Amino acid sequence: MNKTGSVWAARQEEYWDSIAPGYDQKYSDIWSQYENALVQRRIAGLLPRSITKPMVLEFGCGTGLGYNLLLSEQMNFGFEYIGIDVSPAMLQKFSSRVPEDLNLINTSLELVPPDRFTNIDLVMGIFTSGSYVNMELRALLSLLRGWLKPHTGVMYISFLNRTSLTHIARWGLKSCIDYASRGTHSATVPARRYSKPELLRACKALGLAGAVHSLGPLAGLLQTPSLWRINATMLDATLFTHTIEITATRSG
Repeated sequence: MNKTGSVWAARQEEYWDSIAPGYDQKYSDIWSQYENALVQRRIAGLLPRSITKPMVLEFGCGTGLGYNLLLSEQMNFGFEYIGIDVSPAMLQKFSSRVPEDLNLINTSLELVPPDRFTNIDLVMGIFTSGSYVNMELRALLSLLRGWLKPHTGVMYISFLNRTSLTHIARWGLKSCIDYASRGTHSATVPARRYSKPELLRACKALGLAGAVHSLGPLAGLLQTPSLWRINATMLDATLFTHTIEITATRSG
């Protein structure tokens, strides 16, 4: 068991540490590059150009993909960045590629105090990072909401979809599963899955103005580059998609 004393967190740390050496290679294909570009456009569009050096907090930051996507879009005026991840091995790879003064924190999101951060312009957890947090959905969104800058702060969080066509034969509509990343066969990690109605209800209950998106119905299923354009026409069709993304802002 790791320093958190949580079996869930210990499994998270062990799993992500174990796949860290080859993790980037698993997602270096053309389809992944298409998805990266899509997420890049989405998160860049959430940050008003009028903000000088916006503050970005990313949980599940891994080896630094989210940071690199932001850097490509925001390099004209810069941004402040905080990265959180449970895996020391992932963060070691991340830190080896960036300036030494980058704020990378090795901990579970569940252990971060509610008052640790404030006035964050963008809170992000891309590519299903929201599913690996051991918190009830409303509690998770409430924690993140508390860190947002009032009125203008926004979050972009990605989850595994509970109605995913890719996994429905194996797991049905189970809300918690043992999941394995692409190309991983020797280990699994606990993950929570959510549906569009669950996400929208949680946002409404917390006074968040929320909208849902996806990476398209073919993500995780038929990831053939020739089908990307077809997939891209259905990015908001979330019923059977592999992932489900939510963007939400504070209404007060």
